[in-house]
Amino acid sequence: MSRLKMHLSTKDKSVRKVWRLFLLSLCAVICLPLAGCFSWFSSDAPKHPPAALTDIESSRSVRQLWSASIGSAEKGMFVPAASFDVIYAASGDGRVTKVDASNGNVIWRKDVDTELTAGVGTDGATVAVAGEKGVLIALGSDGQEKWRAQLSTEAMASPIVVKGLVVVRSMDNQISAYDADTGERRWVVPYRLPALMLHNETSLDKN
Repeated sequence: MSRLKMHLSTKDKSVRKVWRLFLLSLCAVICLPLAGCFSWFSSDAPKHPPAALTDIESSRSVRQLWSASIGSAEKGMFVPAASFDVIYAASGDGRVTKVDASNGNVIWRKDVDTELTAGVGTDGATVAVAGEKGVLIALGSDGQEKWRAQLSTEAMASPIVVKGLVVVRSMDNQISAYDADTGERRWVVPYRLPALMLHNETSLDKN
């Protein structure tokens, strides 16, 4: 009986020792990450301090030379276009304006009798804007209408005028080119749209 008691006592001590080592190991595993977190709040200097902020001095001052009233964009996407010493701009209510770039004086203002969605594109000789229901309108530098063409859908990006062509991307992602003088369509390139397209305002680049 005494040998059995001694054997059980020794076994209990071994079990308690194993449990003690297990609990110590568990505490170490839990405490190490916490120690790392607390190191963020220590008062020691950071190993990689951020660079010191420097004052930025303006190398050139900007001042307003003039301002001109063009109109509201409404729901369209409009960007003024500069050509030599004049600026062309358009508004959602259908007005296209030519402004003297030196003083802001309005040279002419043309109402194209339709609400516009995008503009302006110009090469100095032709001024192009896009209107509701997919109409593309080209004016001369004197403000007189040259032609109109029908696009497949509305355009929400300004047309570009380059190398005798008026190029425009419509909302169905189709890119079309029209003769700048006659409005005759020269070519068209269709692109497949993504499966879900809510609004397409991709602009074109002359380059």
